[in-house]
Amino acid sequence: MNIKQFFNLLRQQRLFSGIYITSTTLSTALTMTLFLVLYIMMGPIYPEQERSRMAVLSSVCYAEQKYGGYRRSGASMELADSLRNMPEVECLTAINALDGSAVKGPDGERVPCVTQLVDADYWRVFSFRFICGRPFTRTEGEANSEVCVISEGMARRLFGHTDLMQRVRKGDDSDLFVRNNGDKLIRVVGIVKDASAVTPQTYAQMWVPTEAYSYHDPEWKYQGQYELVMLVRDGNTVEQLQKSVDSMVERVNQERESNQSDYRLRLEGQPYPHWQNSIISGGTDDWQPFMRKMLGLLLAFLLIPAMNMSSMVASRINARVSEMGIRRAYGAKRTTLLWQVLQENFLLTLIGSLAGLALSWLIMTLGADWLPFIFNPGAIDASDMSEPIRIHADMLFSGRILLTVLAVSIVLNLVSALVPTAWILHRSVTEAINHKR
Repeated sequence: MNIKQFFNLLRQQRLFSGIYITSTTLSTALTMTLFLVLYIMMGPIYPEQERSRMAVLSSVCYAEQKYGGYRRSGASMELADSLRNMPEVECLTAINALDGSAVKGPDGERVPCVTQLVDADYWRVFSFRFICGRPFTRTEGEANSEVCVISEGMARRLFGHTDLMQRVRKGDDSDLFVRNNGDKLIRVVGIVKDASAVTPQTYAQMWVPTEAYSYHDPEWKYQGQYELVMLVRDGNTVEQLQKSVDSMVERVNQERESNQSDYRLRLEGQPYPHWQNSIISGGTDDWQPFMRKMLGLLLAFLLIPAMNMSSMVASRINARVSEMGIRRAYGAKRTTLLWQVLQENFLLTLIGSLAGLALSWLIMTLGADWLPFIFNPGAIDASDMSEPIRIHADMLFSGRILLTVLAVSIVLNLVSALVPTAWILHRSVTEAINHKR
């Protein structure tokens, strides 16, 4: 079939073609949007390109043996140091967000600012791109130096469109300063490309060193205020790390039992792989309900429209049975007629699929303030933000996702056309010619 014949077919069967393309567009758009949301949650996007080998520990629980009480909080630096020394861990960082933070620029204007307390290893775990300057060092963190790293957007907002590259250098001679809530001067040592709020572990507008300490209370020394993110060393797996952590927890609980403590340390299967941590909540490692929900949505977005389109194709082919019977009487083979129908449906599917991809990108852009967080228990409240949520290009144009969705859509639509067409073409020539339309 050439292009001219295809467009003639579109003109002759406008209703069928319009409904078919529209159905394919909506099905592809919904499927692609779902995949993009999952990709933003789990895929390698800036600045979390190493998610495939990340493990996360976000809560620590001390459970009472006798009465079932418990104490739950974040992790402490003491626990971070214990995990950091495990052979499976290449690098570990402790993260804590500051609520109600704000900064003041040179003009004294108070600007709301999302701030994170991080350690020096944060810049090794996450792959930020420094526009200029450098990350703060471990020495600066341990010395409680008044230094920070800020985002490019915050730098532009505070200091205008001056030559920031010249004012923040590789050394210690930066002449950019901000003031925190306590009106202390903080020297800016680096400026990084903006991270998006769709990556809650790395989104901030300012990063400051966290004070290095072991614990506050020896009785609950593994409890603190941090979320721990680890990079698993090459050649090791998160499962191996979990076994090492379980062994550590067992040793800790044996010590607590010998000290006659009523509470036992529980990490509840943590650290989780990053993908698992992004879809579970409530202190449970049960990710199966989430997967069942995703499967149900995929069935609704793909199989149900495919079944409906199969019925449409069957009706359309049934109306052309006499035409096909005459062509077979003049020597046309079943495979030739079947190939023609598949070509027609392939072109219609391709148009609808490409339109669906474009529509999904539009949906993601317009729904940036809520769509990426729809399945994410760690969502950031957009109402507390001083800037719009960004959807970067690398979040929308994943080659693997694009090709996967496109291939699945085309294959399902071709199968939906193949089955009824092959069934109808099995009629005899006489029966086909005498078929009443």
